[in-house]
Amino acid sequence: MNLQTIIKENRKKNNWSQDDLAKKLNISRQAVSKWETGESIPDIDKLIILSGIFSLTLDELIKGNTTEKTIVSEQQVIVKKKKKKTIIDFLCSHWWLIITIVWYILLN
Repeated sequence: MNLQTIIKENRKKNNWSQDDLAKKLNISRQAVSKWETGESIPDIDKLIILSGIFSLTLDELIKGNTTEKTIVSEQQVIVKKKKKKTIIDFLCSHWWLIITIVWYILLN
């Protein structure tokens, strides 16, 4: 999610108009509109105030919801480890079958 979407969604979540948010930041409504359309971006001091108003960290405000991305990547790592373990477990538990098949192939 990008900054303009985060600003717009959080403003709407709080049932604020662009003018309401602008008053909280002591800026014009047009500035908020430009942020939400991607025509411009807020200064760092406004980003800090926005993060406080929306109860977000600066990372969440600028990068999007980083916790969701982290959870997804951790789940992907766990799934990959399970797949590797599954193959190793299969080979270990069915060694007798593998040896039997190889033995049969070699004898014929």
